[in-house]
Amino acid sequence: MLGSAYGSTLAILSLYLHGRGHSAESIGALAAWYALGIVCASIPVGSVVRRFGARAVMPVALLGYALVTALLPRVHGEGAVALLRALDGAFSVGVWVSAETTLLARSRPDQKASVTSLYAVALSVGYVLGPLGARLLGGALTIDRLFDVAAIVSVLAAAVALALSPIERRDERDEGDVSASASAPAMSLWAVVRRLPTSIVAVFVYGYFQSALLLFLPLYLTQERRLSQAATIQLPAVFAGGMLLFSPVVGRLGDRVGPRPVLRVAVAVGLVAIGLFAQLTSYWAMCVAVFVAGATLTAAWPLGLALQGHALPPREYSRGNSLVNACYAAGLVLGPPLASRVFRLGSGGALFGHLGLLWLAVLLVSLVDRAERTPAR
Repeated sequence: MLGSAYGSTLAILSLYLHGRGHSAESIGALAAWYALGIVCASIPVGSVVRRFGARAVMPVALLGYALVTALLPRVHGEGAVALLRALDGAFSVGVWVSAETTLLARSRPDQKASVTSLYAVALSVGYVLGPLGARLLGGALTIDRLFDVAAIVSVLAAAVALALSPIERRDERDEGDVSASASAPAMSLWAVVRRLPTSIVAVFVYGYFQSALLLFLPLYLTQERRLSQAATIQLPAVFAGGMLLFSPVVGRLGDRVGPRPVLRVAVAVGLVAIGLFAQLTSYWAMCVAVFVAGATLTAAWPLGLALQGHALPPREYSRGNSLVNACYAAGLVLGPPLASRVFRLGSGGALFGHLGLLWLAVLLVSLVDRAERTPAR
């Protein structure tokens, strides 16, 4: 439900802001405020979830997101919109950390990669359904009212979380009750970092890759490869299709042979796809490469989450998730400005080359990392 709300607002946000007189640079800066809100709120949210429990934080965060979404078309001035975008990011990370903490705490060790993969699929399906819903309702509602619809969906999601909370509490195993162990001594932040090097680097690079590719792949395809706009628009859908089809497979493999080996193989295959893409001349060959990249490189997020379940004790899941989400948002923030310089200086070859080097760094870190190999007690 949250993914659907995200998808519908993302589909109309830039159009709405442009209609209100915001320049392209202003719209980009507002996106950075959203990611900055995630970065600043991630670590405090982890402590709040550890103190009060994921079940208590999730509906509050969903209601906060609903309020911010409803207020967005009702405020004026770039400063007020920037503040709301930052709060959007802060409440969003509250939902993510709560959901991911609950999933890791309540899943068995041989389920964690499958569960985090299904979580990624659920959000992604929401990102697909949200824009479709916005398009269907666009003929009957003004763009301002579409924000209200997204807010209503978020309120309903909070109601679902509250309604299911007693059932989860009744069925939850003792070892999965992260709030019950909140009084235990907390690990230092550095100790948490030392247990999660692969997760941190993988999710940071995924955020960087996602934001850079979203902005500059269409420019590369239309300016350098001379593809039509229709053909260019289809490639992100092919990328998403690879992720949706293979995420459950990757999750099952991660539980069977371990998240880290599967992550290494996925990144290695994705590296080959990235390396070949700039050399391909056939559009259908490009589609295959993009499909393979979507099926492999997007596995960094769910597998990075699953690795925490093997590296941290349950009472620290919230802090681990908050740290990983902060790194993901940092990648989202740094991707556009750094990739834009690379693209401007070296064009498409340099763009894909530096993305390949980042994924190579993920591969190397996973090879030398030993902190996550021993299950936490």
